[in-house]
Amino acid sequence: MKTMRILFVHGTTGGLGDTIRVDTILKFLQKLGFNVYNVALPSISPRYIRRQGVSKTLTNLLPFHELRPFSLRDSILRYLEFNSARNFLDQITRNLDFNVILAETSLVGWLTLDIHKKSSKPLIVDVHGLAGAEAKGRNERSWHLKELLEAEIFNRCTHLLVVSYKMKEHVARHFKVPDDKIHVVHNGAEPQNLKAKFSHPLKVIYAGNFAYYERVDNYLEIAKKANQADFKFFLSGAGAMKKHILARIKREKIPIKYLGHVPRPMMLNILSEMQIGIAPSTKDLARLVAFPIKVLDYMSCGLPVITPNIGDWGKMIETKNCGVALEDDSTESYLAALETLKRKAEWKNKSNNGIQTIRTEYNWNEVLSPLRNLMTQYSR
Repeated sequence: MKTMRILFVHGTTGGLGDTIRVDTILKFLQKLGFNVYNVALPSISPRYIRRQGVSKTLTNLLPFHELRPFSLRDSILRYLEFNSARNFLDQITRNLDFNVILAETSLVGWLTLDIHKKSSKPLIVDVHGLAGAEAKGRNERSWHLKELLEAEIFNRCTHLLVVSYKMKEHVARHFKVPDDKIHVVHNGAEPQNLKAKFSHPLKVIYAGNFAYYERVDNYLEIAKKANQADFKFFLSGAGAMKKHILARIKREKIPIKYLGHVPRPMMLNILSEMQIGIAPSTKDLARLVAFPIKVLDYMSCGLPVITPNIGDWGKMIETKNCGVALEDDSTESYLAALETLKRKAEWKNKSNNGIQTIRTEYNWNEVLSPLRNLMTQYSR
């Protein structure tokens, strides 16, 4: 068997979930013995714009006029970033000898299309989430541009990796992508040595991104109305809504202890000292197709998870009985779920189920097996 040479292309400005998946896949491929060219795309800064000059840069932009029925001014930074990344890729790959291209996220995949065409090498695109759907949820005016780019890469790549069966169903139906071209590669977690233990009062945590789709405000409402004699609430993370969330906690005197943005290894240790993990969520398309890593991290540390019953992850919580998957995600439903977990036998059962589910099915080595099979296919 010859040594596979993989051109591994990813961005540097994604969220924590993106970073965890990218780093894990890179190490996974290296451990398998493949020769991996690790290409991290540069991020655009205002200094770059000033140095290049807007008028000069605009003359070199990709032909977005064919795709966009909206003002160029509204998305100038994104255009500059795309153009810079494309030029960077062209320069750095000019003298590389590779057998296959693996691009992380749909938009990074789109940027590799020129290389795919010139080299005639297979292109595998790993889709962490739907960029168009997330942009639409954030009310970005240019959300449909991202969806158009996704449509192009989904149809032109050789293989498409998605994080859930719900995403596979949507991509196949909405973007008219052949079903056999799409491979489900869930997110995963590593089994942890330190695990939660039942104690009273129960310590409850939300640890993750402060983004619109996480509905962190819902967590604040739960903490406001819960019995403080039975539960203590903790919060960790950062993101676009951080200022709003912390201001609410202070202004409304919500009994939540904010732990800050904690490095992940330390965060896993903190999770092992908690008893319950909360994962509120919107129910829009972006979340329906998602598979949040924080839910898996909760489980790996033995925390029963309370979350809305949506997507593959809600189904996992329900069928594996490693938490409470809520059909009605009102504050009252969260509070009722917390009450059930006050019973030690119930808590221990769900905690053990979560640990076992990670150990046997949702550890990274297991969930990445479809990627291993694809790469082995091309190394023969």
